[in-house]
Amino acid sequence: MGDFEYYFELDMMDRCILIEEQYGLNFTGLKRLIETEGAVKTATVLINQKQHYKEFYDLLKINRLDLSIEQLILEIKYIEMFDKSTVISAMNRLQKFSHKDHSPSQ
Repeated sequence: MGDFEYYFELDMMDRCILIEEQYGLNFTGLKRLIETEGAVKTATVLINQKQHYKEFYDLLKINRLDLSIEQLILEIKYIEMFDKSTVISAMNRLQKFSHKDHSPSQ
């Protein structure tokens, strides 16, 4: 695992823990996927599937899409780890469910 993948995984796990602690949501399934499949593979699969994953809807309900996997991969430090299709899917999903600008961020 490269440095960027390592930090991406740490950031994903930190977000899961933060969400569980601050909002009482259960992200155990997502954390298990990250631990078994790796963060990059998990993010790629979840973002490219047709149905939205459960945790995305959980974040949408509490108005915290800023903590989503989609938003994380759009960060400049991680965006190049993903193919163009995954990045576009992440942007489109965020734009569909919010009125904020979700272009790649720093």
